[in-house]
Amino acid sequence: MFVGTVFVILPGPAFIFLPLGLAMLSREYNWARVWLRKVQKMTNSSAKKLDALFAKRWRR
Repeated sequence: MFVGTVFVILPGPAFIFLPLGLAMLSREYNWARVWLRKVQKMTNSSAKKLDALFAKRWRR
């Protein structure tokens, strides 16, 4: 999780390391489980929006 936090400021794949850190912490801490679920919902909705956008552009 620390590496993911560093990559938020510096260039790097923060979107990979932050959820991995939360997944590890969620096994032990309830607050991490709550945040992991929030991140999963946001990621899922963003992926659906991007899929719709790409599908719309490729149909043209």
